[in-house]
Amino acid sequence: MRILMIHNYYKHRGGEGISFAAEAEALRALGHVVDTFSLDNAVDLEKRNRIQTAINSIWSRESYNTVRSLLQNKSYDVLHVQNFFPLLSPSVYDAAKSCGVPVVQALRNYRLFCMQTGLFRDGKICESCSGGKHSWAGIKHRCYRDSLGASLTLSVMIEFHRLRNTWANRVDAFVAVSDCVKQKYVSNGWNPNQIRVKHNTVSPAPDIGKGEQGNFVVVGRLSEDKGLLVLLDAWEILMQQCSPEDIPLLKVIGDGPLEQTLRDDVVRRGLSDCVVIVGRLLLEATYTELGNALASIQPSVRFEPCSRTIAESYAKGTPVIAAKIGGTVELVSDGVSGFHFEPGDASALAEIVYRLWKDPKIALSMRATARKFFDDKFSPQKNAEQLVSIYEAVINHAGSCIGNV
Repeated sequence: MRILMIHNYYKHRGGEGISFAAEAEALRALGHVVDTFSLDNAVDLEKRNRIQTAINSIWSRESYNTVRSLLQNKSYDVLHVQNFFPLLSPSVYDAAKSCGVPVVQALRNYRLFCMQTGLFRDGKICESCSGGKHSWAGIKHRCYRDSLGASLTLSVMIEFHRLRNTWANRVDAFVAVSDCVKQKYVSNGWNPNQIRVKHNTVSPAPDIGKGEQGNFVVVGRLSEDKGLLVLLDAWEILMQQCSPEDIPLLKVIGDGPLEQTLRDDVVRRGLSDCVVIVGRLLLEATYTELGNALASIQPSVRFEPCSRTIAESYAKGTPVIAAKIGGTVELVSDGVSGFHFEPGDASALAEIVYRLWKDPKIALSMRATARKFFDDKFSPQKNAEQLVSIYEAVINHAGSCIGNV
């Protein structure tokens, strides 16, 4: 099979870019031809003025011509769009349709109906623009980049393509990274029959670790929605209730807007001896830290689509302590591959951490199961096989798009 996979990288690289590369690599490993085309906000945005960027985000003639030319030059079976915003735009769908090539669109966030993309605003869950509502609230609250102009532009993009029935008439199938994401789109009018669920993958799959350092680790973007202050609350509880030698080490890996706040808070709370803000690491170093940890923690307070850290933890055989919200609910089996706690409940998190710290055999006994979860649900081969199945379905039923959105 010959696939053209395209992606618009964000200015700050994250999980979506890693997933783009991982899926292409996994498909190639099965013998498929995968060509890629990408734009990068960190580079390409600098070449455009704001007005041009705003217009292009709604419908880009340049992207239409580029993708159409790519599709015409080779005989592709399918166009897989990872992320089109803001530089590629939905015009890439029209380019594919003009060439008779079916389109598959990844759903890794809630951008097609939520301007903030994460259903999270002002420190709490927000669904003001959900349930068939329009995106006017997003303009009012400046949900995109805290900018009235940028939010207005994104709102125009959403409403223009809602009115145009772009999602209904120009996309053959959507690939959601979790059932949580699928259900959110279904509740906003998408046809469930046109959305397939396929979790993230890690490619190439790293070797399993041993959990030998016995610490806990958090990996991800350091932002408010990730529940990171709940972590510090939990470790502060441990510090108040336990002797210093009974407090495990927590490593926080990543960067983001909350990084300096976390560093200052660690010092203010007197947690410097047991909480280390590591910062961003290279991928291999991150895998090593995950493999050495007793457990990783996913404390998100939003509807997390499908945390890559969970797949990466499982790949290293590391169980996951996860807030019971969003896609993490279906990815972490309580008491089997990790543990659940209610989002924002620092006391419950502290209790789980202390129990595993005092009896590490509990977590160590889960390592083989965690790796089996990876092999069964997240491995590159399984991931690629699922994608091929989706591609074959849209090729065989080209033109059968989702109903009204």
